[in-house]
Amino acid sequence: MLTLVTALLKGRTPLATWPPEALCALSLALDMRGLGAAETWKVLALRRHLFGGDFDGPLPAELTSAPGGVPDRRAAERLREGIPRLSALRCARWTLSVP
Repeated sequence: MLTLVTALLKGRTPLATWPPEALCALSLALDMRGLGAAETWKVLALRRHLFGGDFDGPLPAELTSAPGGVPDRRAAERLREGIPRLSALRCARWTLSVP
């Protein structure tokens, strides 16, 4: 899943065309609800890496409403850990809508 998501980010693949399991995993990786302090910090670090340190706006709609189960949660944890290591800084900035 990590390889797939980083390839999609590097390729600037539109979120609407992502495989559902990849979109769900990234959505869960960026969701802070119900997490402990350590995982919350990982989410914040991932958001800063993907969208930039000055990012405080809403996430793209495709990344805010994906239900997940146990396998998706595990994939989300792997994404939080691996994306910063395998992708460029601010590599998802293009997914944000420009006012």
